[in-house]
Amino acid sequence: MSRKLQRYRLENLERLIIEAGSAEKLAKLAETNSSYLSQVRRQRNTESGSPRGIGDVLAVKLETGMGKPPGWMDESHDSQNQPNTLKGPIIHRQLPLINWVQAGNWTEISSNDQPLEVLEYFPCPVKCSPRSFVLRVQGSSMEPKFTDGDLIFVDPDVEAVHGKFVVVQLNDSNQATFKQLIVENNQ
Repeated sequence: MSRKLQRYRLENLERLIIEAGSAEKLAKLAETNSSYLSQVRRQRNTESGSPRGIGDVLAVKLETGMGKPPGWMDESHDSQNQPNTLKGPIIHRQLPLINWVQAGNWTEISSNDQPLEVLEYFPCPVKCSPRSFVLRVQGSSMEPKFTDGDLIFVDPDVEAVHGKFVVVQLNDSNQATFKQLIVENNQ
């Protein structure tokens, strides 16, 4: 497979992930394995040493799962080359998806350079601090704004102010929770 074709397929994979809402949702729609999609995105090497790519079978599954016409994965959908299309976000960095216990201990983890159990990496479409990370929403307490399985990008260096959504450590626990901050009477 040509490098140009592989580049198109990788770029289009990112577009499909954004359209689907997450890599897991895309994997489900395409009836494929989400961990394999993660390996493809990170260009993990195969046993032979070459980076994992999107083969013809996976390309067809992705196109079919997302209702794209045959061959869509093999074409550039870059807005610079196509008139009347919107430009996608600029990806500033890849952020780690971590678990909620790690989020509760984030201050200790980030200050001690402790190794993380990174589940996956996701492209961040906004500028963020080096300490930023991703969490997967658990449960329905934040519906309808955030649903179970949604990904949230967390920047611990952004000031927590009234009305913002925040991740905080629970008292007497090493876990964190996700809520909207409401300040009433300076509390």
